[in-house]
Amino acid sequence: MLDEEKILQIIGSELQSSQGGTIGDSLSQNFETALSYYLGNPNGREVKGKSTVTSTDVADAIEWIMPQIMEALTQNNEVVRFDPSSADDESQSELESDFVYDILMKDNSGFLVIHQFVKDALMQKNGFVKAYYSKYDEVKKENYTGISELQLQMLLASPDVDLVQLTQNDSEEGITFDARIARSCKKGKIVVENVAPENIRVAGNHNSILLDGCRFLAHVENKTVSDLIKEGYDKSIICECAGIDLDSKSDYRFELQGESVTPLSVAFTDDSMKELTVSECYTYIDIDYDGVAEYVKIVVAGDQNPTHILDIEEIDSCPLISTTAILMSHKLYGLSIYDRLKQIQDHKTALWRNTMDNIYLQNNQRIGVLEGQVNLDDLLISRPGGVVRMKRPDSIFPIVTPQLGDAAYKMLDYLDMTRAGRVGVDANGDVNVENVGDRVGSEGIDRVMNAKEALVGLMIRVIAETGMKPICYAIRDLAIKHMDTVVHYKHKEAWVKVNPSNWNRRLRSTVRVGLGTGNRRLTLQGAQSIIALQEKIAAVPGQMFVKPQQIYNAVEFAAKQYGIDGISRFFLSPNSDEGKEFAQQQSASMKEKADFEKHIMLTQADAQVKISEAERMKANAQHEANMMKAENERLKNQIIALKESVAAAGKDEDRNLKRFEIITDRALKLTQIEAESNKELSAENSENQQGIENA
Repeated sequence: MLDEEKILQIIGSELQSSQGGTIGDSLSQNFETALSYYLGNPNGREVKGKSTVTSTDVADAIEWIMPQIMEALTQNNEVVRFDPSSADDESQSELESDFVYDILMKDNSGFLVIHQFVKDALMQKNGFVKAYYSKYDEVKKENYTGISELQLQMLLASPDVDLVQLTQNDSEEGITFDARIARSCKKGKIVVENVAPENIRVAGNHNSILLDGCRFLAHVENKTVSDLIKEGYDKSIICECAGIDLDSKSDYRFELQGESVTPLSVAFTDDSMKELTVSECYTYIDIDYDGVAEYVKIVVAGDQNPTHILDIEEIDSCPLISTTAILMSHKLYGLSIYDRLKQIQDHKTALWRNTMDNIYLQNNQRIGVLEGQVNLDDLLISRPGGVVRMKRPDSIFPIVTPQLGDAAYKMLDYLDMTRAGRVGVDANGDVNVENVGDRVGSEGIDRVMNAKEALVGLMIRVIAETGMKPICYAIRDLAIKHMDTVVHYKHKEAWVKVNPSNWNRRLRSTVRVGLGTGNRRLTLQGAQSIIALQEKIAAVPGQMFVKPQQIYNAVEFAAKQYGIDGISRFFLSPNSDEGKEFAQQQSASMKEKADFEKHIMLTQADAQVKISEAERMKANAQHEANMMKAENERLKNQIIALKESVAAAGKDEDRNLKRFEIITDRALKLTQIEAESNKELSAENSENQQGIENA
């Protein structure tokens, strides 16, 4: 294995030849100048007594672009989606995508990480992020008073407890103890943090924005002795080399804003707060002399001239990730907004200063005098209505300063148009009405908006592909490697158990970002059209094209285009526990309603049958009554006829009397039969009417 001295020579040589934030190199100067232009600081061309106004085109453009990029990368919660590997892998891939994004956004202050990542790329060529798994001991101090010796022994028997302070108390009741202990607990966390561009060193011949395979890469920063000991480095080595490597120390971010910084080694007398420059290097070295270089992480004390090795570890991949807004082919460092607008800001600053100087001269013109004929003290002191003493009336005459006129203002407008063409934004927002011309309707305006958003949209896409995608892959790989316990996670309104160590490594993913407000509007219109089509299809009985979950997905997608996250406040997911319970309740309610409606229909049908039977019986009774009535009428007519015949036969009364009695008796019987028949008919009609009313 290579000895320590040889390794230090290799690392020192790489650090010296690498490009990055070393004071005095071109990249370091670019970083400082870019920040100075962003802040609108004087550019060094100021002339005493003249205007010193400075244009802020770099800052304006960056601040106009930032909201669009941040909205695209943080609003939808789906910048990077892992692709499923099979038809049965859809839900699992969505779960992993959401879980990884939540680690970034919720466990690591993701908005601030992405904001600094993007702003560094816009201002200083590239932004850098470091993703790694941090193991640490969480220490809690606890105090115990008046405990017995046995209790003290039981307390200290735990391997995670260290005794900090112990006091023995002697009393008549016996010996007790007051103890202060430190209870430690080992924990771990996936960390995603920003790295300032000036703290990165990279091999000069690296020809890609992606850092995988880079021959040499280093993260150089200053850390306190206390922090390094907490991270597990050898305390004796750290105390030997504590001190700042001034060649690599740069506080330009504070100095350019008028702030002074005192090194911690000077500000504090506590040795634990002294700073040490540490270089965390990632490189290929054949450490074991087998002819094949291993990818290793070597932590050394110092920058260009390292003195001690703090740690050596063979690793799988580099934790550093880089992105840029404007890619340059076959290079790591791209172009910043400063690079694109430096010339524009210089020109506008010069025009502004000349214009302001011209206005000053218009208000305070130069004056010519005849030497010896004017009191110069009166001229040098300018007062409104002041007196100037002179010997001759023509001793003073104005020197006319020509007005710059519209040419300067037209040039400023032209420079603004050039700025918009170079970075895709201007003060007018998304649409410049003058560019619409004679095109009318939404189609023409959409074309103008898309043309203006194209450049910013490309920046968003580049940052998503080169920055956000590798970050999500790194988080996912770290979760698989280090998170081997089951955690409860709420996914799509349902609580699920997640164990990342059981995940398969996915090699494909899809980047989903909006490319501007115009693109988002078109996407939203498409989502609304899909929802309308789903409604029509769902209304068709027996359709087999749309499931409730698909409708929910469409509504969720449309809500994200509106900037609304978490539609569980408005809709229930059919796949959630609450959604399934609600579906069961709805199904039971619908079944109960259907059973009730069926019962009503059967009852109505039975009542209708009874009504029909009653109507039939009523009709039969009416018919029989009519027949009986007709028969009664016939008998009555016969009786009348007999009476008339008896009256006519009056001569033979005895013979006729007997005959009359027989007929009368028969008539009475017939009358009795009619009465009983009418009584039965009336009773039957009453029963029928009662049955109809009950039905």
